[in-house]
Amino acid sequence: MTRLLPLLAFLAGAACMAPAPAPAGLVISNVTVVSPDRGQPLVNAYVRIVGDRIDAVSLSPLAGKQVIDGEGGFLIPGLIDGHVHLDVLPVLRPQDEAKHPGLAEALREQEPRSYLYFGFTTVIDLARDPGFIAGWNARPVRPDAFFCGSAAMLEGYPMVLVPPQIATTLFPYFLHDPAKAASLPASVNPAEHQPAAVVERMAKDGAICVKTYNEPGFGPARNLPNASLEQVKAIVAAARARDMPVIMHANSIRAQQFATEAGVDVIAHGAWNDSGYTGEAKVKAMDELVAGIKAKAMAYQPTFRVINGIGDMFDPALLNDPRMAHATPPALLAWFRTPDAGWMRQEMAGDWDASKGPPPFVQSALSQGVAIATKMNQAGVPIVFGSDTPSAVTYGNPPGLNGRLEMQYWIDSGISPPALFHAMTLGNADLFNLDDRGVIAAGKKAHMLLLRQNPLEDVAAYDSIVTVFSSGVAIPRGDLSAMAK
Repeated sequence: MTRLLPLLAFLAGAACMAPAPAPAGLVISNVTVVSPDRGQPLVNAYVRIVGDRIDAVSLSPLAGKQVIDGEGGFLIPGLIDGHVHLDVLPVLRPQDEAKHPGLAEALREQEPRSYLYFGFTTVIDLARDPGFIAGWNARPVRPDAFFCGSAAMLEGYPMVLVPPQIATTLFPYFLHDPAKAASLPASVNPAEHQPAAVVERMAKDGAICVKTYNEPGFGPARNLPNASLEQVKAIVAAARARDMPVIMHANSIRAQQFATEAGVDVIAHGAWNDSGYTGEAKVKAMDELVAGIKAKAMAYQPTFRVINGIGDMFDPALLNDPRMAHATPPALLAWFRTPDAGWMRQEMAGDWDASKGPPPFVQSALSQGVAIATKMNQAGVPIVFGSDTPSAVTYGNPPGLNGRLEMQYWIDSGISPPALFHAMTLGNADLFNLDDRGVIAAGKKAHMLLLRQNPLEDVAAYDSIVTVFSSGVAIPRGDLSAMAK
């Protein structure tokens, strides 16, 4: 036994001298970390991911089982689009799907990848339900999805856009006017469709926000019912008690005046409809609106691409944009160029000669929307990011790319690249109480983007994405393209 003691001591010492195994995780080295919670970018940094979380951010080298050399690029938080509609298919009616089988399936398969391709690792659907969102989040490659409960008015917008026999199923959180109880289906309990009860149900179902509407209608659908001021104030009170922001669809000066009086948290859309105001009276109304929104500490979500999503159907530039091929399956992109896909363009044109380009209302509405958003920004009203993808069944709002196009309108309206960056990251994370994302810090969800350019300097930086980190998984951007199939 005494002869074995030196050997055992030697083996014990050798074991102590053996190098420790590398810690688990993926290390991103040689990057500049640009995070909205930091006063200055962190140059020559290292970031380690363990599982789906950021484990460490350091100026000293970090060890991991895998190392990705960032090659001097810029590492930023994944972007958050605060206004999407994940189940809406562009210009694909049931008869189109029957005539061209496979198009809808190809789009649904590509849609989550397109959001990631353009840097959006989190999306907020403003009119969905927990079942749909759970199905979306079960996909292996996709941005995280959350949802707002839609407090639509029975027989109002947007319920009026779907067949009445399925409207209450598609909009389970609808409101109704107590004075019109006779219009309710016999199976519906009226008490369950008043403001407090609706918000309570949304919260129990996992909604993180509430969507309301003030929309009298457009096209053939006019004079639609809307929630009363008292009902909307009751929604706001019930939502505030649960820390759920309230977003109101309001796209006219008068609708936005209503939203301001109701005290919602966010007004969605530009005031494209001037509500009968003209000349100096319109300028005064817009200025008073901006002042009222600022006084109530509300926020504004301009969604510029709603109007141009319509206009782009009259201009081949979008279909010819090389980025469109990354967002859209090839067969679907080819179909968009056919006469069959032009039905909505003709519907929007009305008596207008579509060969002349977009109808005049497109430019006038967009100009007014840009003007009021510029006033909001100059007055210091918080501007929050949302692309409203798609705002209608137009192919002018392609997933992911529509958000990138929305960014450019922000810049053109005088909003700075740093303000845009903040809005798409920490701004939306704070608005929707998503405390585990929006910045690059230990413990946060590992949703990040590796870029070749600095987004604080130029919006074109978002075209230089190299790698998307989704829940800790590194995905080369090219693998997410619709052309990668």
